[in-house]
Amino acid sequence: MAPGHAVRQGPLGTEHPMHGRVHEIVRHVAEFVGVTDVELTDRVADGVWTIDAGGANVSQLIGKHGRTLDAIQYVVNIIANKGREGRAKIVIDVEGYREKRHKGLVQMANRMYHKVIDSGRPVELEPMSTLDRRTIHLALKDRNGIETFSKGTEPMRRVVISPTKGAGSSEPLPPRKPRSGGRGNYGSDRPQRQPSEPAGGQKGKSVPMFMEDFSDEE
Repeated sequence: MAPGHAVRQGPLGTEHPMHGRVHEIVRHVAEFVGVTDVELTDRVADGVWTIDAGGANVSQLIGKHGRTLDAIQYVVNIIANKGREGRAKIVIDVEGYREKRHKGLVQMANRMYHKVIDSGRPVELEPMSTLDRRTIHLALKDRNGIETFSKGTEPMRRVVISPTKGAGSSEPLPPRKPRSGGRGNYGSDRPQRQPSEPAGGQKGKSVPMFMEDFSDEE
């Protein structure tokens, strides 16, 4: 693809020529992990085709922090777009898990931001998927006094939130929101000093739940 040329949007949802095949793949994977009678619902919005899976025991399709779900989504996108000029952006979801995960990550990122500013020390989060790391980077990209970057290699690659020089000296902190129910499972609260190279700045106000090339955020 030539530089500066956007990939043309292909048909989505029931209009996609691979619609039946995509559903078949999701059902096959579901049966493989022991989920039968899965119900698939198509939704198209903002140029993204979302397939939401529901049914008994369907949470088995999610995996730890959504890793199984991400793998299914990756395979589905490759198969649906292979050899096609118009690219379809397909998100595989399970009963709204991705939106819940996104909100939890943003809340965790904000807590860790306050921790870094208060302590003056970097915080290293637990290993995350490419999409989850991108969510953290974008959630904190406009915050003063800190920088975020990724370190390590897959599958142990993780985000580090580090104070910048002079952090907390003049910029007021945004108001804290009350915590409910403890830390959750999104990241470690333990600060560690981890020198590394800062990543490039992130742009955009919202965090997409689909990454076209599934590359890292850096």
